[in-house]
Amino acid sequence: MRMESGRLDGRIALVTGAASGIGKATSRRLASEGAAVVVTDLQDEAGISLADYEILVYLSESPDRRLRMSELADRNLSSRSRLSHQVDRLTDAGFVDREPCSEDRRGYFAVLTPQGWDFLVASAPKHVASVREHLVDVLTPDEFAELGRLCAKVTERLRPAEGACDGPA
Repeated sequence: MRMESGRLDGRIALVTGAASGIGKATSRRLASEGAAVVVTDLQDEAGISLADYEILVYLSESPDRRLRMSELADRNLSSRSRLSHQVDRLTDAGFVDREPCSEDRRGYFAVLTPQGWDFLVASAPKHVASVREHLVDVLTPDEFAELGRLCAKVTERLRPAEGACDGPA
């Protein structure tokens, strides 16, 4: 895996299952239930949880390697409180910094540090190899494409209709 224009070649998103049309909710279910070995490999090899790794991935793919905390929580399918605890751990590890938002005094950005980027670059090849071994290579290319198409179809069905309320009135 090599760097191109400040990003990892091969899109790190493949690692979280978001590539090839596999929806994030479906990929999280695969990661948590069907691919425990991949999660274990990541923990054993890199010493980080999949949830924390995903945060680093989202930040690495964002402009200036930074996202508002609220947007990061939405992308990570986490509550703001849970995300705050995760970012605290990543800050303690030196992988992420918090920066106040100049336009909104209440808002903060999570920013990937150079140390966090180096960690991601170093750990991604082993993680990608584990994902390939245990998930991707189990299927033929046609089966993998079909899985992506089917997951996208299910994800689209589960997505709320435009203008629909998030919950009961």
